Parts: sequence; structure tokens; C-alpha cells
Amino acid sequence: MIKLLNSSSFLAAAFSRDKYTVEYYFYKHMHIRKYKNSTILDYTSIYKRYIVKYAKLHIKKINRHVVEQICKDISHLYCNSQRHVISLFRCILQCAVVDKKIKKNIFDEIKMKRRQPKKEPHPFTKQEINLLLNNANGWFRNFLAFLFFTGMRIGEVAALDWEDINEESIYVTKHIYKNVIDAPKTYNPRRVPLLRELKTFIRDQKKITKTGRIFPNVKGACSLFYRWHALLRKCGMENNRILYQTRHTFAITALDKGVKISELCYILGHSNPDMLYKHYARYIEPLKFTNFSVLK
Repeated sequence: MIKLLNSSSFLAAAFSRDKYTVEYYFYKHMHIRKYKNSTILDYTSIYKRYIVKYAKLHIKKINRHVVEQICKDISHLYCNSQRHVISLFRCILQCAVVDKKIKKNIFDEIKMKRRQPKKEPHPFTKQEINLLLNNANGWFRNFLAFLFFTGMRIGEVAALDWEDINEESIYVTKHIYKNVIDAPKTYNPRRVPLLRELKTFIRDQKKITKTGRIFPNVKGACSLFYRWHALLRKCGMENNRILYQTRHTFAITALDKGVKISELCYILGHSNPDMLYKHYARYIEPLKFTNFSVLK
């Protein structure tokens, strides 16, 4: 497992650095915010790759010229990646604003390009699901079945232990990201109904791993996605259909079967229905106003 700095470690790291530098405020910000482990991993990675070269720079020395250089340094990145770097820089400087070491946050003046729009859900048909499961084998076949028949996130399935499952439901309390166990994305544990279609695959996986983690073979995203794209090619399917479409498939199938928005929101682990309306608006049954009148 990867060793992570906790909140007090970030504070100690801040005060062991030269005061009022970019480095100092990075560690102070990470201490104050108390992020989830997965966010700590992402922000630490961004810092080490794109910000560390400015670490010793005094916070007051970050002027328009420096910002232009930073933007030049990250110009080769995708739009969303650029946003993440600028966002972390903005957080670092905002910490200095709160400390009254600088008057304003120069990164507030930066206008980023619009986010790259996410692709429309491209759900798999029942025939395609069967084709994929029939052509997969071993633990990966069972892993796919969990994704298709629970709607769980990839990291949530990868983090499951056998003790999280009973005859009726799956208890989702954690997810795994870059080999680090963390709370679910929206923090709240939930119970996902165990569908009949999944039980055969559970029995098959029980022959492979009897205790502990259900899918210890999931070592990382790269190997998982390699297997997925190899399976798509084997089945003659489009190679751009990402593994996350299994979750979209579950959600759209549930809506088609008449599952209530509130119930589906809970099963998928959304904190509110906004995400459902954002991604699946055209699949949600429209309100019928036949024979409806405000005056009656």
C-alpha cells in the first residue's frame, strides 16, 4: 500500500519549509482542507509534476509573468488537466490571501477553456452484455458481471471483501484508487440489491478467492483497461466504449424498468438526483399532462 501524508503530517511539512513560499502554502492548504486519500494522491501528483519547480518561490513573487510561464508549461495538457493544475495553484494562493500575505489571487483572473464535454452514455444491449460475458473468462468475467449487474463504480467493486456481501445485498463502504483504500466517492455507505443474474458469477468467483478481497487480481487501471479493450476487439465492438459504460448500462436499464429516481440515486451512490438528470435526462420517463388542468 502507498503511504499517505495525513493532516498533521502536512502541517509538519509546511512548517519545515521556508515560510510563505509556494511549497509552504501547498502543504498548509492540504492540511486545512483534509481531503480524501484519493484527492490527496491526485493533488500530490499534480504538485510534483507541474508545481514543484516553483516550490521555493515566495508567494509575493507570483506575478503575471510567472503565471504566463505556468500556462506555457502546461499548454500541452488536455483542457481538463490544465484546469486541475490551475485550480491547485488557485487554492495555494487563496491560502496566502487568507493569511493576508497577498492582497488578491492572481489566478482568479485566468479564464480557462470550457471543460471538454463528456461523451453521451452508450449503453450495452442485453445481447452485447451476453456476448462480452461469454467471451471473458476467469475473475475478469465475474468482475464485469459485478459492474453490469450492480451499477457500482469500478473502484468500489475492486475494493469489495466477501464480508460485504449477503444473500440480498452488497454493502458498499469503500473504494480503491491507485492501490489506496478510501471512502466511497460521496462518502456515504450504501446497500446495493443483489440481483439474481449476479449469483452465478458470485459462486464462480468464490472458487477463485474464498476470503478477503473478492478481486485481489485487480492490480491497477492499466491492466484492467488492457483486458477490457482486448475483449472489445475479440467481440468485434467499438474500441472507444469505455468500461464505465457498464454503470451507464445499469442506470439506463433501471430507468427503463421503472425504478424510481430516488431509489436509483441511492443505489448508484449519488448525493442528489442532479447527476441522473444530467446524464440520463432523455431516458427518464417524461411527465404526462394529459387531462391535466391547473383550473380543475
